[in-house]
Amino acid sequence: MVTLVAGVGAPSALAYNSVQVGSGDSWNVNDAAAPGVDTGSIRSTTSNAMMGYGGIRMDVAKSKNPLNGILLRGFGTTYDGGNTFTSAHPVELDGIAVQRKLVINPGNSYGRFFDTFTNTTQKRQFVDVAFGGQLGYNTGANQSQIAATSTGDQTISHADAWAECRRVALVRPASTGLRQQRSALRGTPKA
Repeated sequence: MVTLVAGVGAPSALAYNSVQVGSGDSWNVNDAAAPGVDTGSIRSTTSNAMMGYGGIRMDVAKSKNPLNGILLRGFGTTYDGGNTFTSAHPVELDGIAVQRKLVINPGNSYGRFFDTFTNTTQKRQFVDVAFGGQLGYNTGANQSQIAATSTGDQTISHADAWAECRRVALVRPASTGLRQQRSALRGTPKA
């Protein structure tokens, strides 16, 4: 016999966590809850505009660690029951401690990642970080588009501090003709 106990009023650690956004889309997050992938990234959205988005791969120069360069996981990411996912502890690789926070703005349908990299050693370290995932996982109506970047164009480059991506779908309501639905993701390296 298995007994499951959950505190009243506390977010459950026994279920997959999602945030509903204003466009009617649900954003599913890889936190420490079951199934416990715990990357702090957006697993998927119900519209398929994002899939596995926001994962971090870190390559520490001269590292011999077998985890070097693979997708970071094990943050102990917790959900506040509203719109924020926060790492309970850092993931450390060769003296570089990484902490994550994802805040989803349900009213405006965007999310912001706050990732912190701290050198806990007394030596100079060189680190390459890859952040990303899949945008516009499906084709056609669910295809995401780059709407804007911090450099003022629609191409993501190393010079950009943030990028905004939109999923544009045509919807035909019963009495009003065509309209556009938009959801956006904005990210910035600054807290």
